[in-house]
Amino acid sequence: MRLHRTLRTAVAVSCAVTLGAAPLLVHTAATSKTAEAAIQSITIKVAKKAITIRGARGLDAGRVKVQVKGRGTAEIVMFDRGYDMRDFKKDVARVDKGNIKALKRALAKTTFLGGFEAGGSGTVVLPKAGDYSVFSFASRGHGEFHAAARRKAPTPDVDGKIIARAGPKWGGSNHLPAKGTFKFKNADKTVPHFVILQQVAEGTTTDQVLEALQNEGPNSPPPAFMLPAGLETASISSGRSMTVNYDLPPGQYVVMCFFPDPNMGGMPHALMGMLKMIHLM
Repeated sequence: MRLHRTLRTAVAVSCAVTLGAAPLLVHTAATSKTAEAAIQSITIKVAKKAITIRGARGLDAGRVKVQVKGRGTAEIVMFDRGYDMRDFKKDVARVDKGNIKALKRALAKTTFLGGFEAGGSGTVVLPKAGDYSVFSFASRGHGEFHAAARRKAPTPDVDGKIIARAGPKWGGSNHLPAKGTFKFKNADKTVPHFVILQQVAEGTTTDQVLEALQNEGPNSPPPAFMLPAGLETASISSGRSMTVNYDLPPGQYVVMCFFPDPNMGGMPHALMGMLKMIHLM
């Protein structure tokens, strides 16, 4: 079950900059036809040893439609000058050993722009001309591409919003259609966030989820309230946003983020209470 896997992975690598859980669902809802016609697109394939990117030749900065195939979650990032993927991976390895200074350095020198799990799609915004990198915790490889000068492109129509706020806590819509597109925005000025949207039994409370997260061990069975459906996104830095296409069963869902907080010793945000219940109708 997803929550069971998510907790075990998050506790084990809670300092590893983001969570790379296995995908559960292929979500295929499209953006509006008008927006699609004007937005450039790339396809990212995540394999165990390599990450490949199709459609990046001649790419301009600005809004880009992204589709992810293969395995794992593809994360699009931009590094500061003098810092690269090799430095980033070294810092992540140090973070895995509890080095919070390495976590803070990686966050200070990396802009997280979003991405999707395998089978997922949506749009991300490349802020300026320059070099971009793609990584995944499910792959030993990484990808790189270049974008030229930024061009304008319309924002796809969305059916609702999920907003990460300082606290950490969630804002945005309490109800979404079961199939559509939502905007994910990081309004927290301090740290990156990502979305895990996990279906739970009707009537489940955030206190129940938090208790399960706090008490679950590596051999614990999944909690009875946990249902199979869900999705996740890649991380976005402060002030960034992305759109996410999805197609999920109607019902109650808990919104979670497991990004490690550098000011709380790497504690995942969900364990700090960053949980919210919403309904898909």
